[in-house]
Amino acid sequence: QIETQKSQKTDPEAAQQHYETGLVAYASHDYEGAVREWHIALRLDPDNPKIVTAVKKGQRELALSKELP
Repeated sequence: QIETQKSQKTDPEAAQQHYETGLVAYASHDYEGAVREWHIALRLDPDNPKIVTAVKKGQRELALSKELP
């Protein structure tokens, strides 16, 4: 039953859509929006390495943008 629930929660196609929405937000310097979208994508496809990398990069940029005056 746990495996069934786990497989139902993953949705690589929906994850890709959120990943791409995050890319658009990131390109617009909306780092909070990008990270939010990428976290959703990560929940939908937790084993996707490009999403994992995007989350890390987005969080780094978000932290840097908050340090600037």
